[in-house]
Amino acid sequence: GQDLKCFSLFDERRQITGAMIYTWKVDWDCASDNKLFTKIHAKHILITTDNRSDEEALALINEVASKVENENFEDLAIKYSEGPSGPNGGDLGWFEQGQMVPEFEEAAFNLEIGQISEPVKTSFGWHIIKRYG
Repeated sequence: GQDLKCFSLFDERRQITGAMIYTWKVDWDCASDNKLFTKIHAKHILITTDNRSDEEALALINEVASKVENENFEDLAIKYSEGPSGPNGGDLGWFEQGQMVPEFEEAAFNLEIGQISEPVKTSFGWHIIKRYG
């Protein structure tokens, strides 16, 4: 039920009645690099530069990054993230290419599922991103 990202079009044929028949190949492990469907699910920790210098924000995000593990990501997002998604464990939900700022999007879409990024700088501040799907 995660869109069609774990499927790839195998064949399409027109019936004699004019209707189309589509055959899809299922990637049971959902491990293929299917560029047809580009939604991913990610969470992040954001340290903004609103009330601090870029250097101060970078120092804080590096401190948080030194504590991050797969098991505690959501807890650290709740504790440290200054974005609106912080109280929800940094959950950004599912999003497509073109919905996020370019630096964030490039980092998020280049992560493997379960992987955590190095700190990423955007116009909002510094992020640590974890890809979930």
